[in-house]
Amino acid sequence: MINFKPMQMQNEVITILKNLGSSISLKAGENVNAEVVDVLPSGAAVLRIKNGYITVNTEIPLSKDNQLLLKVLPP
Repeated sequence: MINFKPMQMQNEVITILKNLGSSISLKAGENVNAEVVDVLPSGAAVLRIKNGYITVNTEIPLSKDNQLLLKVLPP
């Protein structure tokens, strides 16, 4: 399971705000394709989701170039 805290939630749409670049909007129940673009020494992974990048902490061991299918769960 990949856990992160959304910065905004409106009408069951989760928007992840990033310091650089555009936001990534996710809707509860949506399936999202993601690619692991990097694994950091801390164990965190950088994912490419919807043409954006996000760094996540995960308990699942991931490797660079892994392809993921994620389901957005309601909060």
